[in-house]
Amino acid sequence: LRQTEGVQEAEGSYSTDALINFKESGMDGENEYVAKCHTISDKINTLSLKAGSMPEKADQIIGDARYFTEEDIGSTIKIADSNDSDTLDLFAYQEYELTGIADSPVYLNFERGSTSLGNGTVSCFIYIPKDGWASEVYTEVYIDFAEDHTIFSQQYKDNASIMEDRLSEKLDQCSQRRYDSI
Repeated sequence: LRQTEGVQEAEGSYSTDALINFKESGMDGENEYVAKCHTISDKINTLSLKAGSMPEKADQIIGDARYFTEEDIGSTIKIADSNDSDTLDLFAYQEYELTGIADSPVYLNFERGSTSLGNGTVSCFIYIPKDGWASEVYTEVYIDFAEDHTIFSQQYKDNASIMEDRLSEKLDQCSQRRYDSI
């Protein structure tokens, strides 16, 4: 994908919705929440650290600055046993330490999305280092186009349409290679 004409950068990533267990500050016991789990990217959609530090180990994570507080840094976030086995198999660990909180360019408003898990609402996001995942294949890819245009402008829309056609062909090839390998 990176070698496609018009692509400046492409970065593979993992993501999934998962039930997590977390003990909020001042609360008794752990509660279960739905989190959108992402990979910490190196070049595209990078995080803006608000407090704490970036993970230095595979079993450390960054959390949503609109959900977690500075007091939560150092807490343990558990991947809930109530997740299905396919979801559990994506994670390299069942427990992660929250080392910091950040804003993400993927989430520009207060809503975190909907999901088929729990009550249907995503409570927060967490970002996990690449080696904190156990999946053998990426679940998504971030693409940075070589041409920059003002978002929602006609030039932006025209370029996106051209790139969609080019990338759809490449993604079909990737899917076929994966299918053949299985």
